[in-house]
Amino acid sequence: MSRRRSLGDREGVSPVIATLLMIAIAVAAAIITYIWAVGLIGGLQGGGGEQTAEQLEVLAYDWTLDLSANATAQPGGKIFIKNTGSKALNITELFVGGKMYTKIGTGTTLSTAGRFLVTNAAGTSNTIGVLGVGETGIVLFSDTLSGTPLASIYTTGTSYTIKLVTRSGGGFSAQIVKGQSR
Repeated sequence: MSRRRSLGDREGVSPVIATLLMIAIAVAAAIITYIWAVGLIGGLQGGGGEQTAEQLEVLAYDWTLDLSANATAQPGGKIFIKNTGSKALNITELFVGGKMYTKIGTGTTLSTAGRFLVTNAAGTSNTIGVLGVGETGIVLFSDTLSGTPLASIYTTGTSYTIKLVTRSGGGFSAQIVKGQSR
């Protein structure tokens, strides 16, 4: 005759072995967590310094301007900025109200295609858009995007977020109001 065992007759792992297994699993989990945390902290301390060295302050703005010599050109704006960080800034992108503007250098007009350029405080063009440590500058932008006047897109009296982006990916935002200066 075969002897059948019911589930109640089965023996499990002894309580001592079960306790030792639980302690071993907890120690292994603690060691893995410690190694992960040390690696994370080391990575945070070693990286990211480039963007924290970049600091930009928006000093003022004027979005009531006609940026060209002829009266038929589209209006635009000026954003007065200062590099307050410990590293030179290379501004590569400008967004106004979520719309991206194209960076240009000297010899190109701002009257078309949603363009912007960075000048030094004297107003002479800075072809590559670099502001040295402590240097002030002006970001000039046109109010046209792909040749279409943005009068219908940007409403006078409405606040828009501007965002300046540097070559290393640092982003600096501020609020400006169409038709006003500060």
